[in-house]
Amino acid sequence: MNLRENFCETILFGKPDQIPLFPGGGRESTLARWHQEGLPQEICSSEAVTEYAYRQAGGRRELPKFGPGFWIQDRMIPQFEEKVIERKARSQIVQDWKGNICEISNEFELRHLREAIDFVTRRWIRCPVESRADWEAMKRRYDPDDPWRLPENADALSRGLADRDYPIRLHVSGPFW
Repeated sequence: MNLRENFCETILFGKPDQIPLFPGGGRESTLARWHQEGLPQEICSSEAVTEYAYRQAGGRRELPKFGPGFWIQDRMIPQFEEKVIERKARSQIVQDWKGNICEISNEFELRHLREAIDFVTRRWIRCPVESRADWEAMKRRYDPDDPWRLPENADALSRGLADRDYPIRLHVSGPFW
């Protein structure tokens, strides 16, 4: 069975010849801790961590490879301007791409909030939806018909993916993410 068939058999409670395993990487602080606990220092990229974890979990075959996927922009369009509003001695007040205004440590940059690079504790100050009018304005940022939601070549890309031998990963941010 190829990766796609094994994946489908697994999630449909069938009989895969192997259960797919897709270990993830780690965030910056997680990797630092793992290195302190014995993870070899040269294992530092997400791909290297995935390969290492796969082997440590008993993976003997070639690590599953994915090909092109079908990208969907599920974030708001347009995003809010990311900016530092105020710098303090040990922290900063920022606005993130979601319009939240919060206080974070000076050890982090706005990209840490955008890309989930590490665990960032926040003190929430204000959220972008505080009234019915805010809600109506926010809804426009999630227009499902916005042409930026899909790749330019969506039709050709979907046709090209029909006969693939790997599952397609689709990421959709949910309310608990």
